[in-house]
Amino acid sequence: MLIRAIANKSELLALNAALEGTKAGEAGRGFSLVANQMQRLAEQVMGSVKNIELLTADITKATSSSVLATAEATKLAAQTTASARSITQSVHQQQAGTQQASVAMDQIAQIAQVSHDAAVAAGQVVEAVNQLAGLASGLSETVSRFRI
Repeated sequence: MLIRAIANKSELLALNAALEGTKAGEAGRGFSLVANQMQRLAEQVMGSVKNIELLTADITKATSSSVLATAEATKLAAQTTASARSITQSVHQQQAGTQQASVAMDQIAQIAQVSHDAAVAAGQVVEAVNQLAGLASGLSETVSRFRI
């Protein structure tokens, strides 16, 4: 704002100087040329001030956009962190479930082995009973030969 005020005053002074140079006639001609140059310089400064104001407005908008983008990125980072924690919990739960399934499979394998062993033992018992039946039959025959 200070630059604009100075440019405005410089423009007014240049305009007054040009008028005074014109009043002075031929003797003020050089003065009028310098005054015209001062006026053009003041106009250029005013144009530059307007450009600076536009640039400042653009920078302000960009800064606001950057702040909003940073806030959004922070929200997304928080959501990503929460999602990662949730995924980690799910993975731990899956690991626990997998371990439980593995223990259950081991127990089933043990039960299957015991069942197999019991089946083999039952087969051996059947074979022994058959042998005993054969022996009992043979003993019965032998005893029947004896007469009392």
